[in-house]
Amino acid sequence: MTRVPPGAMMKIFRGLRNELQKHKLTPADIMPVAGIDPGTLEDRFTGPAWEGSVIAKTGTLVRTDGGASSLVGQMKTARGDVLLFVIMNQRGGVLRFRQNQDRLVMQVQNSRGGPKSFGYKPRVLAMKLADTQSISTSANEFEPNSKTGASPP
Repeated sequence: MTRVPPGAMMKIFRGLRNELQKHKLTPADIMPVAGIDPGTLEDRFTGPAWEGSVIAKTGTLVRTDGGASSLVGQMKTARGDVLLFVIMNQRGGVLRFRQNQDRLVMQVQNSRGGPKSFGYKPRVLAMKLADTQSISTSANEFEPNSKTGASPP
């Protein structure tokens, strides 16, 4: 099985940030904000000072590699620094890995004056679904209904 090394994951995350900027979006628009958004980061970084200071994606494999957990994202410090990070752990308890990930992020933030919220406010993005028919679509491109034999218009 191929594994994504931390350096490659950082390149992916940087590329994602660059692509989002082109569309006037930020990682908070598509990734969970710790302590605020529902999901695996909802109950992490929840103190008043920490809430909203970490935007990240988790990854968990309970059985593979004897237990594996990752946290990839960005944190903000009281000095205004936005620091990108990739933390990957394997061969151990997933819950302990998560505690260690949180502790490491908090230590880095504390070493730079403490955490600072990104000022995240949830935003609903408009989503346009692709049309199922277009000018070039013809009736013979659809599967006939197996019960009636009819094709969509």
